[in-house]
Amino acid sequence: MIYRLPLLLYAIIIGAIIVGGFLLWQDKVQLDDQKIVNDFKAQAQNDPAVKKQKELENFELKPKEANTAYKKAIKDDKEFNITFVTNNKLQNEDGSKLVSEQLEQQFNERIKIHEVMLEGDSSQLNDEEVRSTIYEEDMDMLLIDSFLLNDYLQGVSTDNHRLNIGRLYVDAYNNQEVPVYIVGQRLAADNVYNEILASEEDFFESNDYEYIDQYSEWESLTNYDEYVNGDGTLTEKGTEFWANNIYDYFVKD
Repeated sequence: MIYRLPLLLYAIIIGAIIVGGFLLWQDKVQLDDQKIVNDFKAQAQNDPAVKKQKELENFELKPKEANTAYKKAIKDDKEFNITFVTNNKLQNEDGSKLVSEQLEQQFNERIKIHEVMLEGDSSQLNDEEVRSTIYEEDMDMLLIDSFLLNDYLQGVSTDNHRLNIGRLYVDAYNNQEVPVYIVGQRLAADNVYNEILASEEDFFESNDYEYIDQYSEWESLTNYDEYVNGDGTLTEKGTEFWANNIYDYFVKD
């Protein structure tokens, strides 16, 4: 018994040393593993591709439905495709500068704009062939120019003008299931036209259409001739100004 006690104590001490050593080794392994994980995360965060993906994921569009559609596209690792139905006035004199191109340049590289440029008035928007052209591209969101200037110049009544735009809006929203926005028109040297334009926002918004106002932005200009040519097309400065107004609606705080 006298000899067994030291042996037992010795065994306990040896066991404690072994257990303690194992625990220390395990802690070191865990620390080393955590360091590897942390180093990997740090490297990943500094990777340009990872940074860019994070920027795309963090990018926000102000309108709720547009932002939801954008986030879904990014989550699905696809481009966010905007179809923009425009008229032939949304360009500069020789057609080398388009509002749609200026707008796409301001968004990030995953947002693409497919333009469907139409001549004439808004009545053509009721044509099934025209609608097929509008809908033929993969579309996540639709912008519709209001066509007010073309409609006014070609004698389309205000009621029919609004009905034509509204029909396309409702059809795209219900049947294509994408967010839709009407892009308002600019001022012109005609008081009657300008009065109609000034009432557009109230009409569309009171009827639950999403409407991007241009009237108030153009009304504030003091050097109008720098933005619009004599034939009604836009100057290069005008295309940039128009695109900026649309971009600010979706992005600017």
